[in-house]
Amino acid sequence: MNLTKLGNMKITFITRRVVDYRISLYEKLASMGYEVIINTMEENKVFNNTYFKVSKSLFHIEFGPLIINFPKITFPIRNQVFIFDGNIRKIFDLILVPCLRLFGGKSIALTHYNSRSNPFFTDFLFFIKILTYKKLLLYTSCEYGHVISKFPKMIKKDRISYMNNGLNLQKITNLRSIYNADKRENAVLFIGRFTDKANFNLLIKAFESLKINPVLLHVIGFSLNLNHKNIIFHGPENDESKIAKIANRCKIFVYPGDVGLSIVHAMYYGLPSIIHNRKKSHMPEHCYFKDNRDGLTFKYGDYKDLANSIESLLNNSMLLNQFSSNAIYSSSNSGTDIMSGRIHDFIKE
Repeated sequence: MNLTKLGNMKITFITRRVVDYRISLYEKLASMGYEVIINTMEENKVFNNTYFKVSKSLFHIEFGPLIINFPKITFPIRNQVFIFDGNIRKIFDLILVPCLRLFGGKSIALTHYNSRSNPFFTDFLFFIKILTYKKLLLYTSCEYGHVISKFPKMIKKDRISYMNNGLNLQKITNLRSIYNADKRENAVLFIGRFTDKANFNLLIKAFESLKINPVLLHVIGFSLNLNHKNIIFHGPENDESKIAKIANRCKIFVYPGDVGLSIVHAMYYGLPSIIHNRKKSHMPEHCYFKDNRDGLTFKYGDYKDLANSIESLLNNSMLLNQFSSNAIYSSSNSGTDIMSGRIHDFIKE
């Protein structure tokens, strides 16, 4: 990978908002010589950041499930790289992308194949993306392999790649404590938001049926007015050093619903994980995890089976230590450095 300075070559990310876990990616790309611009649909907090610029779309309208978003485009367009989020709901992108191409701009959809929709609708949406964008950058190598095998004649290999989506691995590695199950609290970690996808109530039911005591549950991402002495809500938290202090106390990570980046976060900390066994419902990042290598799976929607998995794993220190080492290795080929390098290589192809 050639990391020589790229002059004033611009990358414009066209997205809904600046999210904290993407900042290190933007900074890494900027350090490689790109001028990075984030064009957002929503108002953002003020960023004191010298690495990238944030601008707001000229206007956007939402009606029903559809979105018309007109991003703020800087000129000249020729040789600029525009990275879209590939959201088919943003119907104006279907017009904007060909126009940008006409003026010499390069369009990439940073997207995923997996969808919680039915298989036919998933394939239909992906077909539209193939027709619209010059290149597709998928979240994980697993999705890449699946798409290449499923659509061998529809999309050329030089039009599609993957970035192995993740977080700032180097930062978390520096904060991660050595894992020794016997020296940790009998504690479970949950990281995520309180959404239908997370199915947090299933974890509560599983916790209430545990036969071993005491087991603590540390929750990062939200708070509930729940009177349970063994559940500790830490609220939303983006400070990685504060997250590390909690994660480094726990033995395992549990996500009762459809998991995405949260499992990457946990695996970076070397936490053995428990997730459900319905693979098609998970987000792309679940593919870094393998049952009986990095943790355990439980029967989808079954709180009793989830409770049994928690108990069996917490009671096996030898297995916990092995799963921890495996999780660190299994997730090591992802993260900001890998992602920025793969985006750079994909742009230069």
